[in-house]
Amino acid sequence: MGDLTFTDFKDEVRFRLGGVESGNPAITNARVGDWTNWAYQWVCQPRVYRHPNLEVTLGIPLVEGVSEYVPEDSAIRGLFQIYAVNLSDDTSVSSITLSPNYDRTAHRRQLRPTTWRKIQRIQTSTGLPTRYTRWRTNLFIDRAPSSADAGKLLLVDAYARPAKLTQAASDTLIEPEWDEVISVGAAYRGWLALGDPEMAEDARENFGRQVNEIASQFAMDGDDEPIEMNVEGAYDSMDSFTVY
Repeated sequence: MGDLTFTDFKDEVRFRLGGVESGNPAITNARVGDWTNWAYQWVCQPRVYRHPNLEVTLGIPLVEGVSEYVPEDSAIRGLFQIYAVNLSDDTSVSSITLSPNYDRTAHRRQLRPTTWRKIQRIQTSTGLPTRYTRWRTNLFIDRAPSSADAGKLLLVDAYARPAKLTQAASDTLIEPEWDEVISVGAAYRGWLALGDPEMAEDARENFGRQVNEIASQFAMDGDDEPIEMNVEGAYDSMDSFTVY
């Protein structure tokens, strides 16, 4: 979807870091790739912007006796946020599938969200699930399917967390307008890792400004609140950024 490939991103990040890459052993191809993927993953969060291309339906066939599922496939690393789970009587989908081609006329029922603590208390019976929760990266249902229910399809509507860019020709799943924002965010990460707080702060401010500009251009439902970015500890965790 994006215009820049993984190779293009890394070249752009090196350019933004100026001449520091020349002879600097700290700026390896792998590290520049990591900085690029960090920025890509960060701007994909629905709390930053609800990208239409990341709104997905993931089909997960029920497995007999299994109440815990890993919601990912080759295109996505997992889910940032689940907003609905339905159970379909369709049994034509045999494996976890993104945007499954399922029988839309089959009977469906909506599962109710609940808490992890409650799931732990009630997760003892067998049969069709009625409730679900997410704990860390996995999806849990309140009942273990019986052999009669195996193969029925959980339809998970969610915002996907895309897979990392790994191949030279890989591009992003989001709009091309975010390409420059990602390269700026990756440069911020680079300056932070290189121990230059002044350049990192300049890049952080530029990153935040560009995120807000692009998000405002594509704002849905008036959700264009400003984003406050906290640099403390950001090298260690995506969650060190706080978005309001």
